Amino acid sequence: MINPDMGLHSRNKAFTAAALIISLYFVPTCIIHAQTEEHSGAEGALVLEEIEVTARRRTEALQDAPVAVTALSQEYLENIGARSFADFVTSVPGLSYVGNNSPENKIVLRGVSTGVASRDEGAVVGMYFDDVPVGSRRFSPDLRLFDIERIEVLRGPQGTLFGEGSIGGTLRYVPNKPDLENFSVEFNSSLGSTEKGGTNYELAGVVNVPVAKDKLGLRLVAYQVEDSGFVDNVTLDENNVNETETTGFRGMMAIDFNENVSAAFSYLYQDSDTPGKAQYDPDLGDLKQERNFEEKLADEFHLANLTLDWDLGNATLSSSTAYFDREVINLRDISPLLGGLPIFLDDLIGFESWVQEVRLTSNQGLFGGHLDWVLGVYYRDDEEIFIQDAGAEALGGDVLDADTTLDRKQIAVFGELDFNITHKLTATAGARWFDIEQDVVALSGGLLAGRPGMLETIYSGADESGVSPKFRLSYDVNEEILVYSVASKGFREGGPTGQGVPSDPVTGESAPSQFDSDSLWNFEAGFKTSWGDNRLVFNGAGFYIDWNDIQTNFIRSDGHTFTINAGGARSVGAELELRALPFSFADFEIFSTASYVNSELTDDQLPPGDGRSGDRIPGVPEVTFTAGFNYQRSVFQGIDGFVNFNFQHVGSSYNGFAAATGTSGAGADRQKPYQLGNLRVGVETDKWQLAFFADNLWDERAVLYFNRIVGDVRINTTRPRTLGVALKGKF
Repeated sequence: MINPDMGLHSRNKAFTAAALIISLYFVPTCIIHAQTEEHSGAEGALVLEEIEVTARRRTEALQDAPVAVTALSQEYLENIGARSFADFVTSVPGLSYVGNNSPENKIVLRGVSTGVASRDEGAVVGMYFDDVPVGSRRFSPDLRLFDIERIEVLRGPQGTLFGEGSIGGTLRYVPNKPDLENFSVEFNSSLGSTEKGGTNYELAGVVNVPVAKDKLGLRLVAYQVEDSGFVDNVTLDENNVNETETTGFRGMMAIDFNENVSAAFSYLYQDSDTPGKAQYDPDLGDLKQERNFEEKLADEFHLANLTLDWDLGNATLSSSTAYFDREVINLRDISPLLGGLPIFLDDLIGFESWVQEVRLTSNQGLFGGHLDWVLGVYYRDDEEIFIQDAGAEALGGDVLDADTTLDRKQIAVFGELDFNITHKLTATAGARWFDIEQDVVALSGGLLAGRPGMLETIYSGADESGVSPKFRLSYDVNEEILVYSVASKGFREGGPTGQGVPSDPVTGESAPSQFDSDSLWNFEAGFKTSWGDNRLVFNGAGFYIDWNDIQTNFIRSDGHTFTINAGGARSVGAELELRALPFSFADFEIFSTASYVNSELTDDQLPPGDGRSGDRIPGVPEVTFTAGFNYQRSVFQGIDGFVNFNFQHVGSSYNGFAAATGTSGAGADRQKPYQLGNLRVGVETDKWQLAFFADNLWDERAVLYFNRIVGDVRINTTRPRTLGVALKGKF
């Protein structure tokens, strides 16, 4: 009998092989062209876009920064049609995610992952909007990519400059700032259709107003997006239940008081709402699910930020004051836990944060230009409320009532010093001292908590302090080649846990009352090179990560989850990035990224953990690969045509440790490798652009998350093939 998956598997392998062949063909060709073109860099010659970054809290060219950072420009994001995190994730080597319904996606860098469920354990990748941390312990928001100047992804722990929670790395969204000289209006719109789904649309507008030329400017952004659903609930007889509506607004006011002092105030609002999750039950066939209730998922957040920059001559004083407020509603049908008896679990998560950071950054090196530095103070005050209710009519209504309030205060002092030993060799030393206090009040009761008809209040807390150091050596071989090596430590605070969780119904053991901090050391070496007057850029890095006392989310047999510390792990890998203009006579840019990550446990997890030494870390693909091109040429006077294609390969990963499923790391919990292709074709002038797009060209059903948490099997998958047209303009 012929296996129906064999044709798809062979086809996917063929796409992968074709992309690798194209890449292997173009790379040497690009190098030859870039090194032998005599007029490279001359006036009018084609060169790659130069990107500036602030990954080290100072502005510098991407190729001059001796750190493993990928920067995705607004032009690149628009070329690939990126609208959210999932659209650009494979463009960054070492970056992956477990796709469990935005905003529940779990972000992973360099194999630093605590598993596949996003619950109580802290994030391993810090998320920032400009200079403001917007990630939280449970969920990180999925920001829409309208009017974003660039995205910076810093790989490896960023404990010195970005602090706790960035043990895998840091993801930064940098928005466009107001133009104080020119008035402009921009719009971005699209209309599309998803196979086995419905109609999608988006409409976004940007208005830039120089209120007082060179002194005061406003930039306003608004957007409305509707993504059709594509999963049908056969129990409730509802189609396309995962339809998502997103509304957003962003405003920024910038003031230049004089040539030395400037300030900016920004406000960001986004609200996303879906009545059902993008999960299907494989036993029912393609894109169908059985749910007794609508599984609502909503995410609303506000962010206000006031910044001040004062040029003092030899240094710049920067201040950032921010307020972040967020509410997430997550309702799930957990009927399989009670043998199919209809029961729902409703989570309400409220998060409020005040953040103040002050930095002093050198403008001119001290001691004859030999010493550059950045010093800073950081304060953060968080309050998180987690309300969890479960209800089953057959059991009399409410069967769980659990309310938890977490208050956390953090203070830190940090700094980095760059000592320019020679004009080519630089040594860097950095450190961050921190102190974190946490207080928790937990109230719980009900049948599922083991206390029917009664409530219990538990008070707990934790207090930690420590230091995260960093050391780096970098060497400018010449103007085109930079090499560097780094040793850095990452840290994630511990805290109270297990409040309100009943004893194990089988063993009678109590849930732990708290979990400890975990930390890792990262050792890496990398290089950055450019050739042919910036016609080819080729960067790479290799790393070794040693991680101890891992915080991981434990899912008990009765469905209760809590955080534990479980053994150690190591992650070893390599990353490559390539961008090139291979032909001097054509605007034809190719790009490719690749990463290999071997992330596994080095110790057995002590009970109640499931992992054993040698098990691969769940949710981490070994190989990811991206390749594509953007071709543009004149078709009529003043009108250019363009074609953009990108191919993405994500290797296999596992949904859990071997002992948890009895599959020895294989079988049902293996998330198979997948390949995606996206195409955009269109025409543009300097004022407008019309594009036709095809996303997920071969209609791949990638397994983004293999969910067994509540006892059945639920699969999150990619959006099916989507065709559409996009129109944007600027005036």
